[in-house]
Amino acid sequence: MLNINFEDLTGLKKAAIFLVAIGSKAAAQVYKHLSEEEVERLSAEIARLESVPSSTLNEVNQEFYQMVLAHQYIAAGGLSFAQEALVDQLIAAFPAPEPLAPVAGARPPPV
Repeated sequence: MLNINFEDLTGLKKAAIFLVAIGSKAAAQVYKHLSEEEVERLSAEIARLESVPSSTLNEVNQEFYQMVLAHQYIAAGGLSFAQEALVDQLIAAFPAPEPLAPVAGARPPPV
């Protein structure tokens, strides 16, 4: 078994490890969403893979899981997140005069 340093893995190698881990049927479903060139590159990388330590596999899976969570969080943020960010930017860009400062920090009710 090779000693693989997770930090040294390329995105392509991580993808290859992940696809092997999920199995051929699930990998085939992923391949449907890739270009011919991407399929060729991934297939070549998979062919070059040797035995992957379970610790490396766990790190690859954990990174994938964190990416999925981040995408879900961003999608869930949607409009309300965008509105809140805009309000924060407006408050910072146009501070209220001193007597109104305590009121200016109040947020408008969500839409």
